[in-house]
Amino acid sequence: MDTPLDIIQITDLHIAHPPRKLPDSSLTTKDSLEVVLQTIARDEDPAFMLCTGDLANHPDPIAYRHIHEIVGVDGCPVYCLPGNHDDPLMAQEAATLQPSRLEWCRVITRGNWVIIMLDSHVEGRIDGRLAATELAFLEQTLTAHPDHHALICLHHHPEPMQSRWLDNHILKNATEFYLVTDKHPQLRAILWGHVHQAWSGQRGQVQLHATPSTCFQFLPRSDDFAFDQRPPAYRRIRLHSDGNFTSSVNFCELTL
Repeated sequence: MDTPLDIIQITDLHIAHPPRKLPDSSLTTKDSLEVVLQTIARDEDPAFMLCTGDLANHPDPIAYRHIHEIVGVDGCPVYCLPGNHDDPLMAQEAATLQPSRLEWCRVITRGNWVIIMLDSHVEGRIDGRLAATELAFLEQTLTAHPDHHALICLHHHPEPMQSRWLDNHILKNATEFYLVTDKHPQLRAILWGHVHQAWSGQRGQVQLHATPSTCFQFLPRSDDFAFDQRPPAYRRIRLHSDGNFTSSVNFCELTL
């Protein structure tokens, strides 16, 4: 009997202190995140959420406290990984200062699924890289769960977005990453953030998905930096017990 697991991905919150305004708007990234969370609370019933990086717009203890106050108070657990705008140690220290449902978790197992949260953050850089230790961790985790369907999450995009400026900030060792993943037939999907837009592709039998931000979006296929007019969003995910992976993006209209 299929007992699917419903989860949510949010990404690229960019909470800032002082607050950061959205382009051409009086609203802030905090406002847009609250709209997304209100929509999720009204329309969804996830077992947990995945937050795939750039929680803060720049590393700041007050920004991370704000994130815990907004995201970490009520509801289901939220499992996080760092993005290029984050300071992983500062973010994790903030989690110890107040009760919160935010967790910095590497491996999540539910039923016959394993979700692996990877750290592609490189201090001082916008682009990403998986360190040798991170690739070894990925190999060990997949090898240890041959009977679990696997989902991998990271911040940086391993696939080109056909956007010249954005692809300068790609995962720089995607080839090494795929050398690991291609060996493990139980892998079903790879999710990331960073690119502030929806994108889907396929690598063999593995689904590949980029998820838009909870704040502002980037214009797809743009040679130069440009904002899109799409509103904030999140991704719905359903993990089926037979290994089937289904998902969709939900955009949340802002009231200006």
